[in-house]
Amino acid sequence: MNSLETWLRVNSVAEILSIGVSTVWAKVKKDKTFPQPYKVSPRITVWRSSEVLEWMQKQCQKEGK
Repeated sequence: MNSLETWLRVNSVAEILSIGVSTVWAKVKKDKTFPQPYKVSPRITVWRSSEVLEWMQKQCQKEGK
């Protein structure tokens, strides 16, 4: 993990991946390879940007892109 790690909220994760917010939550529940979020308070959930980008890169490699 980078010492200057960026944390992303669900809307940012959805925007980066070009999917809907509900799809992000569906992936959290059903896709074992999808990065799991961190609960920082009762109403705030975040993802590490590095984990999201790494997951996206692996998906592109699987598809041969």
